[in-house]
Formats: sequence, structure tokens, C-alpha cells
Amino acid sequence: MRSRTFSGINPNYPAAPPHGVIEQGFFITEVWGRYIQRSPQDLRKALSHGHIYPQIRRKRRPPDRLIELEFAGSTVQHINNSQMSQLGTDDDRVREVANPVTPGLRTTSALRIPWTFIMQTINQSPRVTTLIKPNYTPFAACLLTVMLTACSSGSSDSPTLSNDDGTPGGPADPDTPTPLAPPTPAPTTPPDFGDLPPPTIPEVDLTATPIPGPPVSDFFGASLEVDNEVAVAGGPPTTPKNLRIDLVSNDWAEFSWAPANDDGEVVAYRIQRSDGHVYTVGRDQTDRNPGTQGEIDKFWSTTSFIDCNYTRFFDRLHECGTFGPEPGDIFSYQVTAIDDEGQESSPSNSITINYHEDQGAPVPLYADPYLDESRFAQNHDLTNKNYFLHQFNLVFEDEFDGNEIDSELWNTNLLWGDTRIINGEQQYFVSPQVNPDFGYDPFKLDNSILTIEAIPTPAELESSLPDICREEDPTGNDRCVFLSGALSSHDKFDFTYGYVEGRMRTSDISGALSSFYLYNRFPGSGNQVHTPEIDIVEYLGENPFGDEDAFQTYHFTDVNTGEIRSAPTMSYKNPEGELFSDEFHTYGVLWEPQLVIWYIDDVEIKRLTGPQVSRQAMNIVTYLVAGSAWAPTPAAEGTFPIQYEIDYIRAYQREAYDRTGDE
Repeated sequence: MRSRTFSGINPNYPAAPPHGVIEQGFFITEVWGRYIQRSPQDLRKALSHGHIYPQIRRKRRPPDRLIELEFAGSTVQHINNSQMSQLGTDDDRVREVANPVTPGLRTTSALRIPWTFIMQTINQSPRVTTLIKPNYTPFAACLLTVMLTACSSGSSDSPTLSNDDGTPGGPADPDTPTPLAPPTPAPTTPPDFGDLPPPTIPEVDLTATPIPGPPVSDFFGASLEVDNEVAVAGGPPTTPKNLRIDLVSNDWAEFSWAPANDDGEVVAYRIQRSDGHVYTVGRDQTDRNPGTQGEIDKFWSTTSFIDCNYTRFFDRLHECGTFGPEPGDIFSYQVTAIDDEGQESSPSNSITINYHEDQGAPVPLYADPYLDESRFAQNHDLTNKNYFLHQFNLVFEDEFDGNEIDSELWNTNLLWGDTRIINGEQQYFVSPQVNPDFGYDPFKLDNSILTIEAIPTPAELESSLPDICREEDPTGNDRCVFLSGALSSHDKFDFTYGYVEGRMRTSDISGALSSFYLYNRFPGSGNQVHTPEIDIVEYLGENPFGDEDAFQTYHFTDVNTGEIRSAPTMSYKNPEGELFSDEFHTYGVLWEPQLVIWYIDDVEIKRLTGPQVSRQAMNIVTYLVAGSAWAPTPAAEGTFPIQYEIDYIRAYQREAYDRTGDE
């Protein structure tokens, strides 16, 4: 499609990120597939000239060159708080006037669009449709509702100007901006929330300076792990640099810092919390549990810490059961370095962490190169998916109402196929797509329900197993002694940001692990390596470590060391007192820039924020594990077939990100 440049659009502005979202404080213009990113200075110039540029956006798959007209910064709140604060209330180009539709809101005297520009836009566009949102300014609503022909008190051929005192003026000069009188906006039908109480939007200071986000050139902080300061001979270590927040959840947070330098050796770091508690990360700390030792070693090699990883340290070393934070806590932290002579450095910069409440924690303003300008997280009640899902479009759906797995939506093998066996798992995932003559199909479809079934591997099929099944597993578990199934949407459907949900009945059999998660398609390279994973739900049929709760986890790769960094295994107990495996439940996750919220049966159960939240395209994965390093080996008799039932899997995206899906 050819590119056009309309009046007032400068093609020399920097291009927006490829997915079409923009940096904080900018707005975007797209003209026939050409992206133009505009700064607050453009807005200042636009206001000084008496108009705001239209924003022209092409739909993802436009029929007949369909375009939509929007207004940059078109919400009253956005214009009047953020943009006016940039101009300054004493700026003679901006003044407060009464808003005829919403009294008390501030607006500008400069909301005008040159009539010649409007007509030129329409004349150059074979077909124009409009998009009206209820939070648009009355002026924008008028413009879009009547297609630019009846907002003035005069005729469309001879629009009439108004004087500053409100009295009619003379005929409009075609080159003079035309002030348009705002009509009463068209009525809108509010969403039906059913039996839910009205949504409650947490209070957020929308005039505050946004929390700075990571730069595009270094999303994951690779350059922040370097300390160029030279240690003084005989002195203490250098001050730990770049203490920063990676992730924050309800009762844990992860943060990192650059390794300190010393003329000898740094042997430990002290993490000082504002309530007086001190944690120590030491080079020589040990624990008899291999998983706990691995986490100790990882804290040291990545110079990071989780306050508090109760999965590994509930009653040992860091004693998370006693000292770990609780939802709603606010703590500040500093880090010092200790050398082999016992000398301690001066403290690092301080960070303050607000641990999220159990539900409905306010999301402060923050900047992110992938964040759209709608302030979705600040303007919606996110405690229940029904409060916001009407803002999303369905982009992926499988109701499992066919006779076989839909090959246009799913692969019946994982991304790595038969080249890896992970987590000491004891099943082999049979792929009817790859090997239709294997002799066993784990997928059963009946009455619009998919059932994945796991069975012991029949003796007559052992010779058909791949060579990797005969290799010794590091955990000591026997490999491929069961057959099961897995679905993955990689290369069929990948997406960035949205809401994903499945309705499932997890298995209640000891040794079964029902798993539903999002996984990265490409690991990235250089300082963009991340390999994120969002576990929507993992459910053990019988939990040898505690109660049969639903588990949620988040993983990513440390960009400097290549090690997998994992959140504590979060858990949620069924409030009804029953097992989740007793009946079907919905399990969902909302994924936005720097924000993840988990849901069960529509209700928020856990929340995660921070710059290490995935920003890479991900695909949907679900499968049934039979025996692993986590799940015990299923009993030999009386439990088979192990069954995991799925009613549907769906994915939704907001319009701001609907181009990031790959269907």
C-alpha cells in the first residue's frame, strides 16, 4: 500500500516500535502503514497553531482501504492533566473554560482543526468510517459523530466562526481554524457486569511523573551489571551500583545490583531492609537440599535476591516463614558488600517496594516503550476479568468441538520435540501429527471436551520410543514409562500482551501434573535474551509437599549469566474448600507491559509487576505430565488412564496490541 503524507504531518519523526505502541509522553500517527511518532513538542506546536492533529490509523486487515479517525490524547483526563501540565497553566495558549458536558473538567481553548485539513483528509480517502469512544472529548465526539459536517452552527459549506465572547462571527475563511460547538454525545450502553458490584477503580495520581521504564536498547538491564569503579588498595569494596527492582508480587519481590569490586575478594552482600531486618547473600553459603543450594548459588552469580523465596527458604537460611513480607507491606532496601578481610562498603542507592494487596492494588503511572496511551491498568478495576474483557477482542479460540485436534491451531508436540526431556518427567508426549502410526493417541474428543489421557507405555510400543528415552535422567527417574499428550500453539498462534483463559478439570491422580502456560517462541540474542514463561496454572493431583492448591509461577532468563530465574511457586487454595480437580474451573492470565495478573473463576488471585515481565511473543501450551521431579511416579495399577479435561482455550487482545498476534 502506498504512503501518503497529509498536511501537517512531518515524515521525519522517528518511527514507532514495530508493534505500533509508543513511548510514554508521545502519541502516534499512522498514515497508510507509515508510522510517525510525535512528541509533546508537537502537541505544543499543534495547540499554538489552534488545532490538534488527527490521528489516522489503519486497521490490521483493512477492507477497501478502511481508515479510522481518532484524536491524539483524546481523553479529557489525558489532555487536561498530562498534556496541560507539560504546557504549564500559565501558558497563554491554554486557558480553563467550562466543559458543557462534564462540568468541572478542564479543557483547552485550542481544540480546533483547520477546515481545509479536514476536507483534504476526506477528499484523499475513498472511504472513511469513524470510531467513537465514550471518554473522548465532546469536541472529538462531535467531529466523529457527524463526519465533520454539522458541528458548526452554520452549514457545512459555509461554517460560522464564533468570537471569544461567544457571539457569532462572520463567515469562515477557508484557511482559518473553525471552532466547533460540542453537542451532547451519543448515549452509550454501559457494560453489563451481571451480579457483580459496580467496579472500583483504585485511586492513582494521574499527574505524577511516571516511573521510568527500561530503554529499548537494554530492556533487561545487561549494562546495569557493570561497575567500572576501581577498588582502593587495602580499602573496602566499591559501593554496589544500580540496585533496582526486577519484579514485585503480593508477598515477594526480586531485585538486582551490579557486583562490587575489591582489591581482594567480595565474599558476601548484606541486604538491609527498612524495618531493621538483614539478609545475607554469601559466596560460601550451603544447604543440604539441592534445589535450595541452586537458589543460593543463583543469588550469588546473578547478584540478585528475592524477599522472600518461601519455596526454597520457608524455614531455612533466610527463614521466609518468619521474616518474609506480606501483602500491603512497604519496605526500603539497601545493599552493602563485604570483602575477605571483613570490610564493608558504603550502602547502595535505596529502593522502595510496595507489595501488592491481595486484590485490586493500584497500578502507579509508569513508562514503558511498549505501553499504549490508554492507561488501561489505571482506569479499570482488574479484580475480575468481567470488568475489563469487553475492551478486548477474541483473537484465538478452540472449543474442541471437532473430531480431532485442529492442526491450524495446535501442534501435538512441544517446541523442542523429541530433543529434550525436562524436569525429570517420566511420560513421553505422543504426537499424532508427527507420527500418526505410533500406536497410541492420547487425545480424545467427545461432546466438545478434549481429554488428554496418560497410560503406562505398552511393551509393544517401547521400541517406537525415541533414543532420548533411553538416556539416563539427571534426577534418576525412569524416562518414557508413560505415554501422554501435549498441545502447543507455536508457529500457529503467537502473541504479545492480552488475556488468555482455559476452562479445565485438572487431574486428581497422584503423580499427575496438569499444566497450562505461556511460553516464549524465540529466546532472543545478545542483551535481548529473556525466554519468559508464565505458568497460568499447574496442579498436582496429589501434592507431596502440601495441600492440593493451584500453583502459578513466572520464569525468565538472566540476560548476563543465562541462568533461569524463577519466582517462588505461588499457590491459591480453593475458597470453597473443595479440590480444584473436583470440577471444571476457569484459569486465566492478563498480560500487559510490566503487569501480570492471574485469575481463577474470573477473580484475581495473584499479581506481578516490573520490568522483567515478558515482552516477547509467546504461545499457548497445555499438557498432562505423569511423574516428574515434582510429581511422584503414578501407582502401577488402578489409576489409569489419567485424565485431564479441557472445555475451551481462548485468547483476547486489546486493540492497542492486536497487531502483535500471529494467526
